[in-house]
Amino acid sequence: MRLPLTLCLIGGCFSALAQISTFDFGNEDWRCDGDPESSSAYWFSSGGNPGGHIRMTDASTGGTWYFIAPAKFRGSKCDAYGKFLRYDQFASNVSNANTFADVELKGAGITLVFDHPILPKSTWTHYDLFLREDAGWRINTTAGLVPTQAQFKQVLSNITSLRIRGEFHHFAVDFGGLDNVLLESNFSFDLDDDNSSGLTNGDYRSDTSCFANSPVVGNDPVLTSEGPIDSISVTLLNPNGLEDITSNGSPATLSIIQYSPSHLSIINLGNATPLDFLAAIQSLTYLDHSIHPLQGVRRIEFRVYAACGEAGKQLAHLPVFPPRVQGWRVTLRCAPTRSPSTYSMC
Repeated sequence: MRLPLTLCLIGGCFSALAQISTFDFGNEDWRCDGDPESSSAYWFSSGGNPGGHIRMTDASTGGTWYFIAPAKFRGSKCDAYGKFLRYDQFASNVSNANTFADVELKGAGITLVFDHPILPKSTWTHYDLFLREDAGWRINTTAGLVPTQAQFKQVLSNITSLRIRGEFHHFAVDFGGLDNVLLESNFSFDLDDDNSSGLTNGDYRSDTSCFANSPVVGNDPVLTSEGPIDSISVTLLNPNGLEDITSNGSPATLSIIQYSPSHLSIINLGNATPLDFLAAIQSLTYLDHSIHPLQGVRRIEFRVYAACGEAGKQLAHLPVFPPRVQGWRVTLRCAPTRSPSTYSMC
């Protein structure tokens, strides 16, 4: 089940896992909706296939409950086209299964659903869902239209929801379990892997301060890709005309094209690695040349393009809170470093 890929950090590259939940150490932020006993999936440290697993019991108040995937399964997964969604599942009672979709994948305003021909057993049952338009997927309902290739790729380009059905008896209190969920998308992009800047889900907040000059990514950005990276676009949103993003050098495998002071692209010359791209974004610096920079939070958008198109997008947030000069008096109130109620000193 656990497929290796190449993970690159600034310190080097090593083997890692794809978008996967094995539930060996917790419920990994999986939730439930529909008609569950709890909105947070119950975690069990044993009884999985193997190791830990998650489970839920029907609240029996009406509706059908589903397991809901966390953030790492959402976003751009365009490289998953033609690969698999795999998972293990059991259900305590399937004697009155209805026609609800067994898997629901949403994105780009389109809902894809899949109806399994074989119901889960009371012991672990393995499923492999081929991620392609001709593999049994339908639009909106299990009797809906077959999606086109373009529609399927649209969904994978920006997944907003992945749900796996857990209830298979509509009128009785039943329960079900889930383990080893794997979405075969080997792309990942994170500007601050350990979330030490205070932001999560791949974004970064600069630990800035009183000066409008800052790096734009954390000390531990992550970029993984099974295929080659084509380019990374870096754009300062809503620039004031006196700001710029500057590169302090990049590997020889890359070309940096500066379209404007606030917009540049890092382009693969043919054999650049994810590690080369990480070194390039680590070298970027934001600077506001204003004599008195305006207080506020600047936002820099990173868009990563792979062979399948746009593969990922993240934001760097740069709080700029320079000292306020009042005659001879300087107010030393600076940018939030971790939360809006915490301030650093100049």
